[in-house]
Amino acid sequence: MKIHGTATGGALSKKDFGVAFNSSGGGFDPDSIDGLGVWYDASDNSTITESSNRVSQWDDKKGSADLSQSTSGDQPLLVEEDQNGLDVIDFDGDRFMSVSGGEVSQPQTFYIALTGFANTGTLKRPIWAGNQQIFTSNTTANKWVMYAGLEPNFTEDIGTGFQIWRIVFNGASSYWYVNGNIKIDAGNAGTKTTGGAAVGAASDGGAPSNNKFGEILRYDALVSSDDNDEIMTYLNDKWGL
Repeated sequence: MKIHGTATGGALSKKDFGVAFNSSGGGFDPDSIDGLGVWYDASDNSTITESSNRVSQWDDKKGSADLSQSTSGDQPLLVEEDQNGLDVIDFDGDRFMSVSGGEVSQPQTFYIALTGFANTGTLKRPIWAGNQQIFTSNTTANKWVMYAGLEPNFTEDIGTGFQIWRIVFNGASSYWYVNGNIKIDAGNAGTKTTGGAAVGAASDGGAPSNNKFGEILRYDALVSSDDNDEIMTYLNDKWGL
């Protein structure tokens, strides 16, 4: 376990042990829901490899799909206690991280705790997951697109504050929610698979989104309504939304 500091004059804190505590106090574990394939949690310092707060590796808490960035000029910044007293990773400055991986068939349900970002009609890719992509239109301001062969989309200014995206890739029954509000309802995203991934840009560093990430969960399953309620409560309480 990575030690992140030394407490003075009292008990050791979450920072000293590099452990992410659930601020709701409920002790919910995302891995208690069936189908969790990937889990990145910036608030868990034991999963972060950094030098001078520049992150070279962000470990997958579920398995071995660790995100990495060996080029120092492309490494994102660990920002301590930035959201609800928890650390986040800031990809501002055209930073990105990536991981290779095998293809996994749909369905996938993503939960992403992140800041929104300016969408002025320029292509930006906050998440690139194999053949599945999440990006902004390069022609229309405030247009958001999910892609797995087809491109359902919505056009709205969703703001730049911290938010929770829930994105379901499931062929013609694909969905995108922002803070629990539906934006794409049973859109047809196509049937392409997920696999290796990039965060903060495309896998080659193109189309960077320049925003902050707190947590990314990818379930290789359709998440039930009851399980979704638990996951959303956990994320909202943890990240102070």
